[in-house]
Amino acid sequence: MKCLSVIMKQQTARHKSRTQTANDMEARVISQRLALVLSTRVSCLVIALTLFMPFTQIGLYPEADLSMRSWSARLETEVRVLKLIHVASGGALIGCMWSA
Repeated sequence: MKCLSVIMKQQTARHKSRTQTANDMEARVISQRLALVLSTRVSCLVIALTLFMPFTQIGLYPEADLSMRSWSARLETEVRVLKLIHVASGGALIGCMWSA
């Protein structure tokens, strides 16, 4: 009887180790799939943020204030136009501006 119980224990231990090995392998496969899915989603998120984050800063105040440059360029253009009009009209329109 004792021999029979030893044989039965060995068989149940083998069966447990087989099911444990199968469970371990299944857990590894699930873990690998989960890691692959998570890494794919994180990398897609990083790419999307890299591409679309600059669009969120379109309406913000510019760091380099170029308003004075554009104002002076516009003023210079207007002065040139007025000088051309003055020369073309013979000095009749705005003659007092450049008489000094």
